[in-house]
Amino acid sequence: LGCNVHQASAQALNLAASLGISIVRIDANIADLWVAPEQWAWTWLDEMLATCRTLQLTPYATMTQSPRWQGVEPGQPPPLDLWVQFCETFARRYADQLTFVGVWNEFQGSAAEYVSRLLRPMADIFRRVDAGYRICGPEMEMRQGWPQWLRTILRDGGDCLDVLTVHCYEDTGAQVWDKLTKPRRWWEVWKDPSVLEVIKASCYGDRPVWLTEVGFRSDRLGEEGQATQADQILERVLGSEKISGLLWFQLLDESSDGGHGVFRLNETIKPVGQVIQRLALPLA
Repeated sequence: LGCNVHQASAQALNLAASLGISIVRIDANIADLWVAPEQWAWTWLDEMLATCRTLQLTPYATMTQSPRWQGVEPGQPPPLDLWVQFCETFARRYADQLTFVGVWNEFQGSAAEYVSRLLRPMADIFRRVDAGYRICGPEMEMRQGWPQWLRTILRDGGDCLDVLTVHCYEDTGAQVWDKLTKPRRWWEVWKDPSVLEVIKASCYGDRPVWLTEVGFRSDRLGEEGQATQADQILERVLGSEKISGLLWFQLLDESSDGGHGVFRLNETIKPVGQVIQRLALPLA
């Protein structure tokens, strides 16, 4: 059980630890780490990882967002030679500090491009540097056409993954659970399969499946309504053998995000945070 914390301060990470969770997902944006061809900026991530160790939080870093100096838009993969250079440098620097490393947040290109340009080169490098790394992907947004996209990932790059990660946003916790797990009935050919149905038909096997982004907006549901929906999905995931991890989106409210946070802008805890604390306690 964990939370998306982006590039949180030490103070914010202390708030995360107060929830009783075990893991935090960090935005390891390439653009924030490799700021110019000969200029690296590691200090902020070094400090985050040090704080995580102090607080006994397991960090999970998702590498994403190309710098513009590489000649591509942020959502596009870097040129292959620069991606390889970044992965090699990152993997060697954090070999004794990180276990879980994610490959690109909600990539918008084709599945074939994801495997060939991002996932396989990264997995090969990280495993060569340190066999203890666990490669997490595809960090998939469940947009239109996602079942075929995921099938291709699993067919062509499933061997690269140690943890399969998906993001799911629906109006209720029950709806999220259905999209993850509910099998279609034989006549429901017009419906998308569940995530677990797609996985079952692949060679992914029994490796972990994590829901690495899920959340509900308190500006629409109210704070109590947000907590109710969180309880629906958290109870189901924590009682599941098939979905073995959940990371809430997100730690802190932001002025423009619709109130997804566990904590308000003034850093006071919301009812959803109390739900997480209650469910995290038996896991501690």
